Amino acid sequence: MRTYFSLLLSLGFFVSPSSSQLNTAPQSNAQNSPRGVVPLVPHPVAAQDYEQFVPYWTTEGSWHSELQVRNNLRSADLTVTPAIRAADGSEYALDPITIKPQEVQSVDINATLQTIAPQLTGSYGSLVLRYHSQGLLNLYAAVMAHDMGHPLAFHLDAINEVENYDQVSREGVWWLPRYSVQDSLILTNQGKFALDLTLTLFDSSGKSAKQKIALGPRQTGRYSVRQILKQTGLSGTYGGVKIESAAHAGSLDTVHVLYDEEGGFSANLKMFDRDPRARVSERDFARTGTWTLRAPMLALTNPDPAMAFPSGTTLQPQLFVHNTTEHKVTATLQFNWRMESTIGKAFGPALQLQPYETRRIDVGELVDGKTIPKDAHWSAVILKTNGLPDEVMAVAASYDETLRYGAQTPFSDQMTFRWEGGKWEVDRDHDSIVTAGNGGTKPVKAAFTIYYNRGANKYQLEQTLQPDDQMWIDIGDLIRKQVPDKDGKTLPADLTSGSYQFTDLTNKGIGSLFEGKVIYDLRFGHVSYGCASCCAYIGTPWVAPDPLGVILAFQGQLDVQADDGCDSYTSSVLDSFYSWSSANTSVATINTTSALVKGMGVGSASQSSPGDIEIGALDFKKCRVGHYVPQGPANVNPPECFAQLKYRSIVGGEATHTFWYIQLPSGTQYIVDGGPSGNCLPDCGYLHAWVTAGVVPFASSGLPGDSTSVGTWWSAGPTSQALCPGATAIWSFGTYWQQTVTNYVYTGPNSNSFAYGAAEEAGFAATAPPTAVGW
Repeated sequence: MRTYFSLLLSLGFFVSPSSSQLNTAPQSNAQNSPRGVVPLVPHPVAAQDYEQFVPYWTTEGSWHSELQVRNNLRSADLTVTPAIRAADGSEYALDPITIKPQEVQSVDINATLQTIAPQLTGSYGSLVLRYHSQGLLNLYAAVMAHDMGHPLAFHLDAINEVENYDQVSREGVWWLPRYSVQDSLILTNQGKFALDLTLTLFDSSGKSAKQKIALGPRQTGRYSVRQILKQTGLSGTYGGVKIESAAHAGSLDTVHVLYDEEGGFSANLKMFDRDPRARVSERDFARTGTWTLRAPMLALTNPDPAMAFPSGTTLQPQLFVHNTTEHKVTATLQFNWRMESTIGKAFGPALQLQPYETRRIDVGELVDGKTIPKDAHWSAVILKTNGLPDEVMAVAASYDETLRYGAQTPFSDQMTFRWEGGKWEVDRDHDSIVTAGNGGTKPVKAAFTIYYNRGANKYQLEQTLQPDDQMWIDIGDLIRKQVPDKDGKTLPADLTSGSYQFTDLTNKGIGSLFEGKVIYDLRFGHVSYGCASCCAYIGTPWVAPDPLGVILAFQGQLDVQADDGCDSYTSSVLDSFYSWSSANTSVATINTTSALVKGMGVGSASQSSPGDIEIGALDFKKCRVGHYVPQGPANVNPPECFAQLKYRSIVGGEATHTFWYIQLPSGTQYIVDGGPSGNCLPDCGYLHAWVTAGVVPFASSGLPGDSTSVGTWWSAGPTSQALCPGATAIWSFGTYWQQTVTNYVYTGPNSNSFAYGAAEEAGFAATAPPTAVGW
């Protein structure tokens, strides 16, 4: 066959690349190549004991409380053991709850008390949730408190206790719109140490009055702002609230709720932690240099018909903005309004707040047809300040003049790459609207997922959001109208509840999404809001692989990876690291933005980049931005190659088929084989070549049956740099083979002829195995 195959080569039936190509193929330019895909390298996170606390439940009178728990893990069950705490701190454990991934389960606290602690019926207290898992954020929990038969409801989120959280105060706004409105300021001590608290109330001008409060371990106390105002002589209908603890401030949680049973009014004036040590860079997720608060769902004067308020209902949207500091603060307001099919932007008045001042902004006056259209139903409110985080607190409320109908939306600075939402409801008496907005400066692709059937099924929508745009979803509409998702699926017509998730598909390290949710009670015209869990990374990000092995003159891809605190999966956060440098460019260079490393000389060189990712841990209660400089070695090695002639029996053992298994200088392995293009019934077609990368498993190479697991008849020698020219020649022989020139014949030219021709091109003196016809 030597003369025959030499003739084929001389006639051009095999087109050989130039010698320079033979020495480098297959290789791309390291500076121009896109980022490669690096396998995720999980860092095992040991499971440990965690606790979250819900600050309040009540079963007094006609009040009913429901605990809702959601498993944020992607693929593992989560077992949670709740315990009910009475107001005096005494504790009563419930049975453990096992929750499927993405599932929401509910516990009727009223019914549970009848069994485990009937003496607590008609009382109030707090809850502790204990679980053993890989991360604190694996659990989302909340309590929904309803005054049955009345349009009164409160959503109360669970949160963790934080040690070493001193200097942090709880801040908020008080509002007493009319005399019949009652209020409860609820203070909960999550921890084992007594709290020495100072409560400060401010009127709208900043005038203050203080009161000392002692709160024992694990106790819950209720106080009336209205009564304290009377005692201290402060007046007005709104102002600010500050609660400070002399020590163990991380054990304090607070809730301030308003209610008027006769008038059918309730509101939750959400309070927040203020940490005077916080910096803008830690909470500026959009990287604008300005601290920003957002309220995603302010109901405007003309209510959305979906809320089913009586015809002619006119709301009075308003904001209360409180300066929490002793110096002046400047703030600006932006309104991103939406109508049925139109969205737009408007700007509100610039604010200069005096120390501790609380300012009321009548948003209804802006709905004048000029600033904001009169037909607009909703608006996101964006508040920016010239100060540090938490120096301004804000509350948004929108009710009619009777306070009977209306809605709230909380302000928050939080944005993330994923939100894990709790329970939504859709039935004859309820509907739910959820939203996610792009708070960043560039377009993002957002995904919305509904989980149902105990988390086993999902429904997915995707939408590209420009900066300030929102994804607006009426879950009831999706069910009633049988709207297909991105895969053509529809939700079951009888579906009534589930959980949800928003994901930023564009940004992995620091997300750009903010979120909101409201649930309508269509029986009473009440709308309550709910919040989702802000997902963040835990621990320190790492470089992968570690070390990175790179062949001299070739390239390798680095990645930065981190553990997701919500689902405990490892994720790539490479998009947040784009200033790469090499400690020794004579050994390895690295593309500044793509992290693609090229071997320049044998040795080792450290590669690193600064970057920011979103983090969440046990030492703070919010998502924030963390700065890291991960680094890892790139080990540059000389190229090493091999070439093995493989064989297997065919035709019932009467003949032998041969092919090549090689490794190139890049370290990539290939099967190079030849065979018929047809099925030989009766015509075998042309002699084809296949070049298949990777350690090919059985029956998945170009020619079925050729795999690395079959026998080796001949080897060019131990793996070494010296075999690289020959191995590259075999790769080129198969790669540039002319597929429609040479007819396949049983006796040759056939697969053995092809294998022999590759050996001849490589300069290997390979011998033929027995019955290798055509060699």
